[in-house]
Amino acid sequence: MDELDELRPALHRDPRGVADRTTALVAAARTSGDHAMRSRCLALRGRARRSLGEMELAELDLREAVDAAGRADELAADAHLGLAGVLAWAGRTTEAFDHLDRAAALGDERTVAYASLQRASVAQRTGRHDVALAAYEAALPALCRLDLRTDQALVHMNRAMIRVTAGDLPAAFVDLSRAQELFAAEGNDFGVAQVRHGFGVAHLRGGDLPGALADLDDAAGRFEQLGHDALDVQVDRVEALLAAGLAVDAAVDAADLARRFEASGSHSLAAEAWLRGAQAARLDGDLRTALAHARRARELFDEQAAVGWERLARLEVHRIGTALGGAPVDELVLLAAELAAAGDPVGAAVATALACRSALAAGDGASAAGLAVECVQRAASLGVLEVRLLAAHVSAAVDAAAGDSAASRRHLRRGLDDLDRHRATLGARDARAAVAGHADDLVRLGLRLAAADGRPAVLFEWIERARAGRRRHAPVRPPDDAALAGELAALRGVAAELRARQAGSDGVGDDEGDDVGDLLAEQRRLERAVQRRHQRTAGAAGSSTTRPPTLAALRRRLDDRSLLSLVEVDGRLLALAATSRQAAVHDLGEAAAAVDAA
Repeated sequence: MDELDELRPALHRDPRGVADRTTALVAAARTSGDHAMRSRCLALRGRARRSLGEMELAELDLREAVDAAGRADELAADAHLGLAGVLAWAGRTTEAFDHLDRAAALGDERTVAYASLQRASVAQRTGRHDVALAAYEAALPALCRLDLRTDQALVHMNRAMIRVTAGDLPAAFVDLSRAQELFAAEGNDFGVAQVRHGFGVAHLRGGDLPGALADLDDAAGRFEQLGHDALDVQVDRVEALLAAGLAVDAAVDAADLARRFEASGSHSLAAEAWLRGAQAARLDGDLRTALAHARRARELFDEQAAVGWERLARLEVHRIGTALGGAPVDELVLLAAELAAAGDPVGAAVATALACRSALAAGDGASAAGLAVECVQRAASLGVLEVRLLAAHVSAAVDAAAGDSAASRRHLRRGLDDLDRHRATLGARDARAAVAGHADDLVRLGLRLAAADGRPAVLFEWIERARAGRRRHAPVRPPDDAALAGELAALRGVAAELRARQAGSDGVGDDEGDDVGDLLAEQRRLERAVQRRHQRTAGAAGSSTTRPPTLAALRRRLDDRSLLSLVEVDGRLLALAATSRQAAVHDLGEAAAAVDAA
């Protein structure tokens, strides 16, 4: 027992060493028939395996620890407490709360306090941040009186993450710094690595992507030195890579993560990684790989009966399928209804827009027109930029299919102008990636219509709109304005909370939809605040958005010079040639031939 008391403080510093040593002690306890010793050893090894990400093994150890404890209340309470932590991490919160109740009923005052802290941690993971924050703040005085420095550090670290979500980054950095001091004073290298991970997440939410990647790499290196594979750090690193526009790297890393999670038995995390990998591969244009990843994610979510996540994976499968030429319209209409009923109106709008595009691809113009009207109605009720861009695109596509190019171009212009007015509000990685994809769709359709029109002035406008689109990348550093940085961080927090709430919804008629409605309202409030602040900042700096000149105005400035602008449209390479005297459009042939020659 003395050796176990010495091993327990080393749990966070050296989980691999604790797991290895307790394995030998478990074997000895089994040989001697010492059930109490076996329970204590298994409870400790289960916690070590949880720290190492070996969730299935951890659960087996802790369940055996409960059985071995028998009527020894304190031992059983400790095992129930450890098992609750594993179950909460796996997303099985109802079971976790049941074991926390048992731990509180059987344990001493300290165990009761730990059970309360763990409830706060679960409340934090499930989005009840006000409950979690109050519990952490109430626990700190008692932890200080008992001089439980590691637990104090954990509270500071968890409270920092809540403050990051709320956009209060200065307070979050204070908490993280205090946690790092406490862990370092205890010689707790594992805790310091966790805090470095926390700093990376805070920088990511704040928009400082180089800072985020530096801290996440630092955390990963520290974990690896301790024998920990640091998969949760790599998950956030994928998010940072996507936020920085590095889709190729993000796709490779996400797929590697997914395989490692599957190998360790963490199928829920594996499915989430496959879904991230699908999104990254789609953004990179590798649609076949994206489709395979999305289907694997959906399969794993379905096996786990993770209804909300399965719907999101199904939507990604259909999104990729639509890009590859079309998806089943009836399935998309059904999915839109499911998403709306589950409280995900944005997802429902995306599914409706995909159904419209698939109907057009199948030549069903009447159904497509009806779906486009529905998408416009959803955009009007939601007020979300992504949905407005979707509505603009499908409306333009329906008009183009009906032969009304002028009306189609009006929808496209309105959509891109809307994006230019609101691009400062794109705080979340999901929003930037989704909006970038929709903007590309608008520009591609505009170029296609301009090429068919044949007039140089029209093609010039859309070439310049395409060039402007490539300059719409979000900065990789946070803004200098602290208030604006805080609002953007809060906006990213709302987006993350929306993702978690929509993924966790089972669509069985609870209050989930109301909660999402509140989050959407907060998203709109923050977007308006960011837009107003950005406008004030831009005005004070004397900056403005300058539209490119018309072709006629440009030609008046050319004098004896010539302009040659190349653009690819549907696999053809077009050239716009202009001088002060004339302008013409030339079809140079297959774009692939030019690429091969180059």
